[in-house]
Order: sequence, then C-alpha cells, then structure tokens
Amino acid sequence: MDPSNGYLLLGDQWQLLDLLRQTGLVARMVLLVLLGFSVASWAVMWERRKTFRASEIGSDDLLTLFHDEPNLTQVRNQIDDDNPAPLAALFRAGYHELVRATPSRGASTDPSVGMRNIDRGLARAMQAETVRLERGLGFLATTASATPFIGLFGTVWGIMNAFHGIGLAGTASLGAVAPGIAEALINTAAGLAAAIPAVIAYNHFLARIGRMTVCMENFASEFAGEGDRILHSRQESPQISAG
Repeated sequence: MDPSNGYLLLGDQWQLLDLLRQTGLVARMVLLVLLGFSVASWAVMWERRKTFRASEIGSDDLLTLFHDEPNLTQVRNQIDDDNPAPLAALFRAGYHELVRATPSRGASTDPSVGMRNIDRGLARAMQAETVRLERGLGFLATTASATPFIGLFGTVWGIMNAFHGIGLAGTASLGAVAPGIAEALINTAAGLAAAIPAVIAYNHFLARIGRMTVCMENFASEFAGEGDRILHSRQESPQISAG
C-alpha cells in the first residue's frame, strides 16, 4: 500500500459511497430514518439558537429600560406587543394587572387583592414563556435517546447478514463477512452522529433556560415590589396610568 494515499488504496469497495451501495434494504431504511432525525434536530437547534439569542438580547434591553425609566407607562409604551423577550411578556402581564388594580378617581381598592392578581399574572406569563423556550427540546431529547438504539438495530441486522453470509459461503472468509460488518458499523456510526449533537444541544439549551428562568424570577420579584409600592400609595400614582 502506498503510504501517501493512506487507506484509499484498500479498494473502492471500502470507500463510504461503495459501502452505502452494498447495504441492504433494511439498513438503508435505518439510515434514512437516522438522516431524518439528524436533519430535523439540526433545524431545531438552529431555530432554538436564534430564539434564545433574540430572547436574551431583548430581555437585557428591557431590564435596562426598566431600571433606568421610573415611569412604568413610558416603559410600556416602548415595548412592542410582538416583542419576543420573556421579560417583555412578564412586564406586559404585570402592567396589565397593575393598571386594573390601581385606584383611580378616588376608588378604594384593597392592595393585597391587586398584588395577588399581579403575582398570578406574572406566574402565568412565566409559565407560558418557559413552555415557549422549551419548545423543540423534547425532540432533541428523543433524538438523543432513540437514535443510538435505531443505529443498534441496524448494527444487529448487519451482524445477522454477516453470519448469513458465512453460512452461504461455508467459510468465515473476509469476503463473506465484510459486507455485513460494514453495514453494521455504518448504522452504528450514523446513530451516534445523530445522537451526540442532540445531547450536547439539549444540555446547552437546558442550561440557558435555567439562566433565563432565574432572570424571569428576579424580574417578577422586582416588578411585584414596584407594584406593591404603587398600590400601597392609596392614590393613582404618577408613574402609571390606565390610558
């Protein structure tokens, strides 16, 4: 073998495309299923990456605005209704409940009732945003757990073909067992190639969701504190208006 060419001189039958052509119908179906899982998981990863990036940037901007602008009405006016940031959804929910609970025109409102409504609104918004952030992660978890077993099925099928080849040839020669072994190894590699990126992405996104959840909890606590201060002023605050 010419060392300059490496394993390519072992023969065309050992190249990847030739190995794929030698696989049987079942092995090809397994490879197609694994390819479908892989393509779909990469699409989910790409979409989730864009979603998380937009959510984190938008949430940072809103948090800065919330801390710098004392007038909550002005903050609300600067937030688009289609803003994808989780903190924007929390602010909209909390502001809506705060407007409803704020006394106006001398009306008397129990602040504790208003605070309970604000807390419930923030909690609902947080749950909805958590569900939105977790969208697609179930598929990544399924890909990570299922594709190695699908590849293992192809591996077992390839080994069965290898033993079948031995039985037909009456000898355990390389020519008899090589196609089945190659078929088995291809399915094993394909299963791992689909599972490993999905596992890494799932854990990565799960960690980002954890950080975002802490951020939402802290923001909800800050907003609730501001709402409590406004409601206990017992008058329509100049920092919020229903209009």
